[in-house]
Amino acid sequence: MSWPTILIQVVPLVIELVQLAEKAFADQPKSGAAKKALVLKVAKSVIAGLLATSTGGQKETWKKLAGPLNIIIDVVVGFLFPHEEEE
Repeated sequence: MSWPTILIQVVPLVIELVQLAEKAFADQPKSGAAKKALVLKVAKSVIAGLLATSTGGQKETWKKLAGPLNIIIDVVVGFLFPHEEEE
């Protein structure tokens, strides 16, 4: 499976994870970095599970996914929580 395909398949997961992180950190102001770290950690675990069935190259694939995944998380947060104060 190519890394762009994986990235596209992970978008719905990222949306769910962002919503869960918002709920998990609801009582903690200025927790944007912790929320993003949580979303990245869980997404990386899921992607690792997807890649475990591949023939190798997981580390290289994650390197290709990490940057775009960060951007996707930021975009999802911007759409779901457009009036949130940036931290």
